[in-house]
Amino acid sequence: MPCVAIAGAWLGGHPVELLGGLNFASPVATDTGLAGLMVTIHTKMGNVILWIAAIHASGAAYHHLVLKDQVLASMLPPGIFSRKT
Repeated sequence: MPCVAIAGAWLGGHPVELLGGLNFASPVATDTGLAGLMVTIHTKMGNVILWIAAIHASGAAYHHLVLKDQVLASMLPPGIFSRKT
């Protein structure tokens, strides 16, 4: 995802600024059509990641609340949920 975002910014003619104020000017020619495609791809990839995270969290909640097993507790740091031995 970061690579697609950087490519989209550079193709749109925008520099990429990192934390600390480092600016990287675009090394490629501006192509607004391709930049728009990169933005679309970046957005769709972000949505897919959010859906996967939501499904994963729902599965963990299902294990904890419905099945009442220790799957959620096994994924969290010790002490968050008391584990049955």
